[in-house]
Amino acid sequence: MTEVDDNQGGGSGRRKLILKLAGLLVIAFFSVWVHSLLVPKWSDPNVILHDREQGYRNALQVDQERFGRNHPEVASRLNDLALLLHKTSQHSEAERLYRRALQIDEAYFGPDHPKVATRLSNLAGLLRDVNEPSEAEALCRRALKINEGWLGADHPKVGTLVSNLGALVQDMGRFDEAEALQRRALKIHKDCFGPEHPKVATRLGCVAGVLAETERFGEAEVLYRQALQIDEDSLGREHPKVARDLGNLAGLLAATERLSEAEQMYRRALEILEGNLGPDHPRTRAVRKRLEKLVD
Repeated sequence: MTEVDDNQGGGSGRRKLILKLAGLLVIAFFSVWVHSLLVPKWSDPNVILHDREQGYRNALQVDQERFGRNHPEVASRLNDLALLLHKTSQHSEAERLYRRALQIDEAYFGPDHPKVATRLSNLAGLLRDVNEPSEAEALCRRALKINEGWLGADHPKVGTLVSNLGALVQDMGRFDEAEALQRRALKIHKDCFGPEHPKVATRLGCVAGVLAETERFGEAEVLYRQALQIDEDSLGREHPKVARDLGNLAGLLAATERLSEAEQMYRRALEILEGNLGPDHPRTRAVRKRLEKLVD
């Protein structure tokens, strides 16, 4: 009888601990969410990202205490934090966290699970950014094979991975292969979403990027303009993705010596980004720098 009472007491204690930890997790995320509502969208992005990073670190600590260090929930928190660190160019720590999340999910789900494919893809993206293209390509191809097996060759997630692989091989100068991969990704997303979807606009821009790099400017311009029209129609003329399309098109126009039209495109892109992201956001600064270089 005593053992039963002790077990009941232990269960109650564990339940209280779990509820307490869950409450801490809710508080961590709630504070980040409330802060995002209180600060204007043009606030210093570094301050916002720092607050978000701290929230992710708190959530990771809570989940490690709640589930143990090798639980898939911990892998998800590691991945969230790594994505943010990757975004803020804290590459060394981001890589370590990506690899740890990958290791946890491989051990828990097996090496050929879709969650493992996600971890592989994220790590590949970071390795591309730190100029490790060979390992990045191997990881991306492995992720692609996993998702093709689980989801089929024509799933939109497969299309995204195909496009990511295309960008990798383009970086390595394999332009014919890159173009073939980007065109495959474009077809997948057209078939899945229809020809007027923003995802299709993104894929059009990827194909155009290969064409522009191989100096097929006329073909590239047609696709860039199609992407711009799709995003304007589906997202509105002031959306940041429209600014992206304008920037892509402006770069091509500048490369073909149509400087006046390029300047007009850059100025419109800059206005959109300043209105949406603020004057000091990295994307805003990048477009401003291109405009200044053009008119200098």
